[in-house]
Amino acid sequence: MIATEPLLQSASPQTRRRALRNLEVFFAGAPRPCGLFFSKRRSDGVWTPEYCHDSERPWTNQWTLVRRQGDALWYLLRQLDFLEREDRAFKTPSAWNEALLKCARFFAGLWKREGQFGQFLHQETGEILVGGSTSGAILPAALITAWNRYHEPALKEAVIDSARAFAAEFLANGLTTGGPGDTLQNPDSESAAALVESHAALHDATGDSEWLRHGRTAAALAATWVIPYNFHFPAGSEFARLGVATRGSVFANTQNKHAAPGSRTHSGEGFLRLFRATGDIRLLDLITEIARFIPQTISRADRPIHANSGKPMPSGWINERVNTSDWDDNPGGVFYGSCRCEVSMLLTAAGLPGIYAQPDTGLIRCLDHVEADWGDSARTALRVTNPTAFPARVRMMVETASALSGPLPAHFALRLPVCEIPPGQTRLFQGWDLTQ
Repeated sequence: MIATEPLLQSASPQTRRRALRNLEVFFAGAPRPCGLFFSKRRSDGVWTPEYCHDSERPWTNQWTLVRRQGDALWYLLRQLDFLEREDRAFKTPSAWNEALLKCARFFAGLWKREGQFGQFLHQETGEILVGGSTSGAILPAALITAWNRYHEPALKEAVIDSARAFAAEFLANGLTTGGPGDTLQNPDSESAAALVESHAALHDATGDSEWLRHGRTAAALAATWVIPYNFHFPAGSEFARLGVATRGSVFANTQNKHAAPGSRTHSGEGFLRLFRATGDIRLLDLITEIARFIPQTISRADRPIHANSGKPMPSGWINERVNTSDWDDNPGGVFYGSCRCEVSMLLTAAGLPGIYAQPDTGLIRCLDHVEADWGDSARTALRVTNPTAFPARVRMMVETASALSGPLPAHFALRLPVCEIPPGQTRLFQGWDLTQ
């Protein structure tokens, strides 16, 4: 229930209706009596745990990954907030609120009882089957969002205790685990990125500088998983043929020996929020590199990406493999298949500005594939060039460093002015373009 967030923001009425229908189907069948959610729905309409198909490991058939549950809770809360603010005709069904509050209460109770969220839980009982890890790294963000919505003190108590424990037990040791569902408790980047989002959300909600410190530590840890250079792919490989520049691709974990497009299933909005609160330019630079990398890996009709079988992937597909080693005998290549990176691309496009600029400091960063500089010496205008072969519609975020105050509202990117630049052209934007 993550992809529905950017799809609900689409300009297409049909896309919005379909995304809302997904929410209706989810709330009608996914919630379980204990407060957790089923993770998969078969084509015949039957809901199941995510590992129920594993006949070789029947003991996992009732397992559910904590990370998956936390993501669902956080993103669904965000989507209801969006719908209530943006669609006057929408009224949240009481059953939806009941399901989300029950899930939030479950995790708050689990923390109070066990002092952890665990990694894998029993789908029906909520019992911790595999403990430890930072699989629940996004839960502080989810629970503080639930607290803001439902105002139950027990939720905030679990938020503070769990976030501090994650910082003391994992960030202080430079190690997070349990984000992926297929790598045991190998060190991973996904849970580190989730802690960035959680601590950014906590700072926004409380204003407490403690969460800025932990957020910057989480961001520094997440940065160690991001490729900071452009790898030279073997001659004749698909990525060599396409000229893919690897800077900004992200290694997921130590089991999968490849990088991937995007910061798993998040936009990286937390990095931007922490940058605004701290002024640490490295946070903005990091999310800029990650955002700019992803589009290189989209298969397009005019630029198909071929799998190792030689078969071109359909337009719009993104494969997760950025192979800079021979771990699967396919350096610089991909297999035939799409994956969660498409959700990262959707979230990045919907949730982040394409251009960020500060007139008083002169700072400009282009997260989108355009180029920008100041159009005059007074920095009252931006000159934006579109070097691509496609029309560009770019959200501009222009603010002064001296005027930064308070957190950004949820889904702030929707309020940003949009500049449109035809292929290969340059346009000047000034006045109201920079202040809306």
